[in-house]
Amino acid sequence: MTSIENSEAFVMDPWQQIREIRPDVDYLQKHRIIAHQKTHQAFLRFDLLRTKILGAMTKQKWTRIGISSATPSCGKTFVSVNLAFTFARADDCKAILLDFDLQNPSIDQQIGVHSDCSIRPFLSGQVPPEDYLIKCGKNLAFGTNSEVIDNATELIQSPRTSLALAAMTEALRPNVILFDLPPMLVADHVIALLPHVDCVLLVAAGNVTKGEDINKCLDLLREETECLGVILNKGEDKADLAYGKVKRSYS
Repeated sequence: MTSIENSEAFVMDPWQQIREIRPDVDYLQKHRIIAHQKTHQAFLRFDLLRTKILGAMTKQKWTRIGISSATPSCGKTFVSVNLAFTFARADDCKAILLDFDLQNPSIDQQIGVHSDCSIRPFLSGQVPPEDYLIKCGKNLAFGTNSEVIDNATELIQSPRTSLALAAMTEALRPNVILFDLPPMLVADHVIALLPHVDCVLLVAAGNVTKGEDINKCLDLLREETECLGVILNKGEDKADLAYGKVKRSYS
């Protein structure tokens, strides 16, 4: 083997270069992250949801899923993080969850990571994905953010953001990329985010979300992307989830 061939043989997979963390199981359970292990009765609901989502993704050849809600306090981040852990438990499924709620980031708090990591250098192309992300287990990586980004729309609409996401996909080859998006009816930069995803999963809270708000969200999605479905988060404390079908055509 020549020296060039030998050097190429030892090029490390970028996924393996991502810094790995071991989350505190008690912390995760305290923050209702129940899909990390199969110890909570509600993990089966997330597994069922994963199966339905993977079926739709395979049929439509989608890889990027945005998760949002109409208004705050509906449990979208709760669903995002639990879905990420659920995907990672599937065989041969690499998942990435990015915190794109740029003016109210919270994934780091949900998983117990306390750092000053900002998503801005990654989206600006200054930091490669393997240096920005953190890995939890062999199949799951998180892109957290500790910075409240005031110029979120300008950052998202920059061509550098599209290039950074494309480079991440090319280097790491994830099966699914989840985006924890802002609530659709209260954040103006959510419209700028929609072209970056293949579809959006809406989270509705039984005691919070109004039907008219869901219709407003569907009108917004109609112009930019597809609606994968609606999650009814009946009560976050009980993690009682139901899957509501929403047609992907808007006729």
